[in-house]
Amino acid sequence: MKLSLLALIALFIVGCSAKVDPSSTGPGEGEKKPPASERMPKSESSAPKEVEKFGDDVFKVPPYPSAAIVQYSSIEMSDDLSHSYNRHYKTMDSVDKVAEHFMAEGAKVGKLADTAMTNKPGGLMRVVIVEFGPKEKLQVQVMNIPKDNSTDISVHLMQSKKK
Repeated sequence: MKLSLLALIALFIVGCSAKVDPSSTGPGEGEKKPPASERMPKSESSAPKEVEKFGDDVFKVPPYPSAAIVQYSSIEMSDDLSHSYNRHYKTMDSVDKVAEHFMAEGAKVGKLADTAMTNKPGGLMRVVIVEFGPKEKLQVQVMNIPKDNSTDISVHLMQSKKK
């Protein structure tokens, strides 16, 4: 019992006395800090880059031209019944302008579903559904974000695996 307690104390002491790389924590004694032009801003150096799992073309409808992908919003899911892709975009254009884009582009490649109740012009949210066939459809939700008066675009492609 005493031996195991001593072993734990020894591990603690060794861990506390481990050397730290001075470049990771800042300048040590007698070292100069690199000039600001050589240092990367903290937000860029510590933020991991998002790995793109799939391209915009998976949705079969082109993304809204002035929209930017919201970081970490690209999701691909699969189970025994379905496979789906989801991605969020953000733009400063109006909900109506974005919805009209997806309705026009969707009509070129599929059939627009009746979404009269959720697709009224002038609303804070509109939904566009494009059916590509009995096993595949695209749902686009376009919503105004009052905080910064931006527009959030959620694009979701669902593919059924049912036979």
